[in-house]
Amino acid sequence: MRQIQNRWFKSYIFIALTFILACTSLSEDEISPVQIEENLIINLRWFSGSFDQSEEEMRTGLAWGLSSLGAMLPTGSLNDAITDLDNNVFTLDLSQVGFTPEAQEALQVVVTRLKNSPAYITNNYTELGRLLALTLNSTYHYYKIVGMPETLNEFLNLYRFEGKQIRVINSAVSSVQRLLEVAEAESFEEIAFLATEGSGSFQDGTFETVEFEVNDFLPNGQSRFALYDKNGRLKAAADPGITFAGKPVKCLWCHEIDIQPFFSINPVLEGEGFLSQEEFLDLRDVRLLFLAEHRANLSSDIDFEKRQDHSLMEHIYLDFFEPSAERLAEEWGISLERVRDLLQDQETHIQSEFSFPDLYDRVEVDKIGPYMTVEVPENARDLSDNEPDFF
Repeated sequence: MRQIQNRWFKSYIFIALTFILACTSLSEDEISPVQIEENLIINLRWFSGSFDQSEEEMRTGLAWGLSSLGAMLPTGSLNDAITDLDNNVFTLDLSQVGFTPEAQEALQVVVTRLKNSPAYITNNYTELGRLLALTLNSTYHYYKIVGMPETLNEFLNLYRFEGKQIRVINSAVSSVQRLLEVAEAESFEEIAFLATEGSGSFQDGTFETVEFEVNDFLPNGQSRFALYDKNGRLKAAADPGITFAGKPVKCLWCHEIDIQPFFSINPVLEGEGFLSQEEFLDLRDVRLLFLAEHRANLSSDIDFEKRQDHSLMEHIYLDFFEPSAERLAEEWGISLERVRDLLQDQETHIQSEFSFPDLYDRVEVDKIGPYMTVEVPENARDLSDNEPDFF
């Protein structure tokens, strides 16, 4: 009888501690440097998935994900930050890859939320894709981690915008006209661009601002993007009614390597007081030289010469957001037949970029999975109704 009581008491203590862990979240004011370091250590599980990624490809994709969030990643630091466990699970110490103190504080909030979830408490890990989904693919979290100014005026005050503008009337990204402005720059640190999306047209003088997109660069050589509404406040994604720009992560998808290219025929309305297409491209090319020189002088786990490596980062989060039944069986530790039975009422789709068939939507399957976990945005790159904001 005493043994039964002891077992009951131990079970009660375990359940109580689990409840406390699941319901406790530190505010930013309560975070000390020691707590930040401890809470930036997280166990992650990765899946080869539809892309059949190797471990080396996963590590390269992870490096690009961390770098896109601002990690300096000194050469060899990623290997030092990873401790291999087993069954595709590894420990990642985010305090060891060169994030600023401010970025670490923001990351700590996300990491704590993940580690306090019932799924993490049960499994002692979360999916690598979920970590990227709640940092890189969650716009408000991305803004905090990369230190994006909260207002457009704060951003503009960082640079010298002195009226070097070009009118784009035929954009491959926007369905409306846009005004691009180039900041004065004599070094890498001064590179910045401002795009004003508008309704109406330049030709008849009815152009009116709808929203703004900005682009500058992080010290590690990666692009930093943000979207501001017409009042100059940060917003989660571009208005899909006027542009295909989506979230900042979608800008990264197109512009990890190149900046401000033109894809359309006759894209520019030239005229007095505005840059011609040739003048704009000359200014851009000077800035590309600044960028290339800066990147060449970095000692980093990122090799910018390997121009397609960034796609390995995208493979990680796309496979997470659009899982196959086979991946879910592996995630949930149940048979493929059982997964298909559980998901029989869920619609499948074909992946738009790579044409993988019979995929599910992450936000829907998370509702059916065996563990309660942290909800991610419904869209990886575009406007989401459920955009997370832990801040």
